[in-house]
Amino acid sequence: MIRTQTKGEVRRARRREARKTEMLDAAMRIITELGVDSLTIARLADEIDAAVGALYRYFPGKGALMVALQARAIESFGQALQRDVERARASASSESWERDQVVALVPVLAAFRAYPTFYASEPAMYALIDSSLSDPRALLTTEEQQAIQTVLMPVLQICADQLDAAVDQGALDDGDSMKRTHVAWGALHGLGHFRKRDHSVPAELGSDQLAEELLRGLLRGWGADKSDIDGALRRV
Repeated sequence: MIRTQTKGEVRRARRREARKTEMLDAAMRIITELGVDSLTIARLADEIDAAVGALYRYFPGKGALMVALQARAIESFGQALQRDVERARASASSESWERDQVVALVPVLAAFRAYPTFYASEPAMYALIDSSLSDPRALLTTEEQQAIQTVLMPVLQICADQLDAAVDQGALDDGDSMKRTHVAWGALHGLGHFRKRDHSVPAELGSDQLAEELLRGLLRGWGADKSDIDGALRRV
């Protein structure tokens, strides 16, 4: 028999969740203002005027805090990605005269373009995702890294689903959509580190232009027709 929580237990759970949210919001303020490396348990405790020991009741260490923040950032990115894909699909599908292959490629491009777009709209959250994926230091335990991966996989699945749909429409050759997603994601993530050069290189070598060239090459390699790619890019 499943025991029903008492009203007192429900209230305590709500207060705990509200307090946890307050801590994560404060941690995001620190990251936004000072950068990811500036976040410590001690600084967070000072930010919310709490004892360090009180924070450890919610997060047993900085790793657990980072997992919660990175999971929140990934979930926020996933929501933005889903919106971009749905908007792109609806827009492309409304043009009934368009080739099915072009319509199928539009949400693929929208899905992969969402990541650099997220950098422009949410740089602090982007930095959290970046620190999870590319920092060579072993900042998290294996279990903590697995927790991040569990949150990330459904987001990557959105991209994989668009690739599968494009294969079904004959816009791409058959292939492992999740492997393709990881290749594109990893390459785009790497190009994101070129952004610091954008102000000092010719426009055609800017990170956004390189990302477009990358996606063109990947889609061609996966069997897309050049004219279909050009048509899809004009509509994203």
